[in-house]
Amino acid sequence: MYLQGGTYGPKKECRIKEQADHNLMYLLSVALLDGEIWPIQFTEERINRSDVQDLVKKVTASPNDAFSRRIGPEMPASIRIELENGETIQGEKSASTASTQLRCHGTRCRRSSTG
Repeated sequence: MYLQGGTYGPKKECRIKEQADHNLMYLLSVALLDGEIWPIQFTEERINRSDVQDLVKKVTASPNDAFSRRIGPEMPASIRIELENGETIQGEKSASTASTQLRCHGTRCRRSSTG
């Protein structure tokens, strides 16, 4: 997993859809702020708002070799959020890639079970 840059530049810089839709730091930031990720979160207006741009600069991501070995039948992830008051919120989630799919209608998608 390559987290620090690539074709569309450093991951702490995100100004257009082509950067945002492949930028884990942006995706985490906008999900925390908006509570969802839909096409509206990939408009240049939303991407460039100061709230998300400020948060992107505070987000870090690192690979987890144990999680990487599970990718395929699973999509594991963990998150740890350190608040300014020192409180920490953390969790781990793994979804089966075989039992989950997105159903889209217009600009909205929802998860549904195939099993």
